[in-house]
Amino acid sequence: MPKTDAAAATTPRSRKGAQTRARLLQAAKEVFEDTGFLEARISDIAERAGLSHGSFYHYFDSKEQIFREVAEEQEGLLTAPAEATDEPAPTDLTELERIRRANRLYRAHNNAHRAKRHQHRGQAHALEQRHREHRGHEEDQEQLEGTLVHERLRSRDYARP
Repeated sequence: MPKTDAAAATTPRSRKGAQTRARLLQAAKEVFEDTGFLEARISDIAERAGLSHGSFYHYFDSKEQIFREVAEEQEGLLTAPAEATDEPAPTDLTELERIRRANRLYRAHNNAHRAKRHQHRGQAHALEQRHREHRGHEEDQEQLEGTLVHERLRSRDYARP
């Protein structure tokens, strides 16, 4: 699918910039899937991509622009030739049967992608939980150290070597 003029104008020059732009596109796709276009906010997209709100505008002019690019990407997937599968592509299918087959392949691909995304979210949740637990242990340690210091001050042990 050819890029729009706006997309060509904001194409990053560096590999890191291209990766950041791709993260924004993926995040936008997920946010649009989860909340719909009208409810999606640029801040939601930036947050999902792990970027600041302002970073969004470095790569895209508006929510509409990123939505158009996500839609063009999806259209490209839908209209692309079928990938090789275990199931040979019959040549004698009617137009309706070809559409149904393409839709079935697309759904299978999309379901696999959703499952992978769900797995990544689960991993992220587990990491966040471990981080919270670690922070809790740090806070417990700090509180214990504070208590020990307080006890030493009260007992005047701090003056002894």
